[in-house]
Amino acid sequence: MFENDTDVANGTYKIGSLDGIYYRDLVTKLGKPTVIGSGDDKVQYEWIMEFEGEIFTIYDWKTYDAEYTEYELDTWSIGGNANSAALLFAFKEYIYESKV
Repeated sequence: MFENDTDVANGTYKIGSLDGIYYRDLVTKLGKPTVIGSGDDKVQYEWIMEFEGEIFTIYDWKTYDAEYTEYELDTWSIGGNANSAALLFAFKEYIYESKV
């Protein structure tokens, strides 16, 4: 996990999604989000991490409501790049393996 370093996520884009995962599941697995609130309010929470040498992000997209995101949202976007897309399946398995 990176702490407050959004620069490492520059150049990433949506490569997949997580379904059936809630905010509390992500906090249990990954800890607190790297970023809370984007300047344009399109993202409420984002985790930026390295997995097997590649950068991944997990974020809500255009929920515009932190309370909804924390308690009801169960579909999250996964960001990465062309290299991380090849690892997407393994990354998703990592996230799902300890789902509460």
